[in-house]
Amino acid sequence: MSVLEGLVTSLSSHAVEGWLDAGGRPEPVVLELLVDGRQGARCVLGAPLAQVEALRVRRAFGFHLPADAPLQDGDRLVVRDIRDGAVLRGCPLRFDAGTVRSIEKRAAAEPSAEEIEQMRALIAALPRPGQRTSWAVFGNALGAFVLRELRDRFGRSRSAFIWAILQPMVFLVGLTAIRHALGRGREDIYGVSGMYFFWLGLVPFFMFLHGFNRCLGGTRAYRGLYQFRQVQPFDVLLVRVLFEFLTMIVVFTLLLTGFAWFGQQISADNWLLLALVLSTMFVFTLGLGLLADVCVVKLPESRQVISVLERPLFLISGVFFTIDQVPAGVREWLLWNPLLHGVDLARGAMLHKYDPLGSWAYLIGSAGVAMLLGLAAYRRYRRDLLTQ
Repeated sequence: MSVLEGLVTSLSSHAVEGWLDAGGRPEPVVLELLVDGRQGARCVLGAPLAQVEALRVRRAFGFHLPADAPLQDGDRLVVRDIRDGAVLRGCPLRFDAGTVRSIEKRAAAEPSAEEIEQMRALIAALPRPGQRTSWAVFGNALGAFVLRELRDRFGRSRSAFIWAILQPMVFLVGLTAIRHALGRGREDIYGVSGMYFFWLGLVPFFMFLHGFNRCLGGTRAYRGLYQFRQVQPFDVLLVRVLFEFLTMIVVFTLLLTGFAWFGQQISADNWLLLALVLSTMFVFTLGLGLLADVCVVKLPESRQVISVLERPLFLISGVFFTIDQVPAGVREWLLWNPLLHGVDLARGAMLHKYDPLGSWAYLIGSAGVAMLLGLAAYRRYRRDLLTQ
């Protein structure tokens, strides 16, 4: 059975409304609504809503049921083309409160005409088949998403970027104040100030935490744009994690300049090693984010479970301590945490006097396993990410 590309965007006891892609179909297109297999109403497609591409034209449809025959809970609805029997994607629908809420959320995520025009302008340079490689198309699509993410995060309010700097500063001041309260405020840690030492732990930790949290339900934020064949859920999560990492790199550079301004000697042991650590943590974050996003889409209740599991990460990821400071009985358990290895190796790349105990093999292996599991879950449930 062929499928009509479109969506039901409004559902009530007396009306069913939506749109479909009428490109390539003979005029006029007559649709019928079946309620539990019986004909409920007919309609002819209305005027075009928007021309998305040369051969793709959105047209509205609407069915209005008689006042004396409203839809009842449990009714199964099917929208189909009378001419060839093609059924609208997502049908049959079951009329109940849950379906109505789901359709309302999906309609809210649909792009407006202005957003469609913006995306058309952003991807106008995308090649036609045969002109460029698929990698070139992928790169152009990511560039369009980066511009959109930049506008959404920092284009509407300057306070967003200010908060990106203030949030780690609040943690730095808090950790430093605790250290002063313990009477160790003036002691250096491996030849550097306590605040600088804490900062080197906060950077990789916040990169992971912010990137991972942006993945939770991230594919739903741009669901209305999946009608563009260049846009895939994986692109959304990749750009979100990349954007968080780039933002933290900018914040890291600004605060590093501030430390140098106030007299802290900045002499990294190995910048390339630091770049390798952060790149590995990027792969780990993206893989774990893919897996978590699939869990949130398939089981929305899992978001609360993930939120609870996140809370102790700050205490067990080595932000304010090093591996050699942990008692032997506890250390073996904490070393199962890949973030602890990433933070430790990042400090080792930046401090001359610090000999890291973190394992490169464990960090890279964890990143590889997380990415494999994330890609496997994404491949298995990709259709659900596109439609749910």
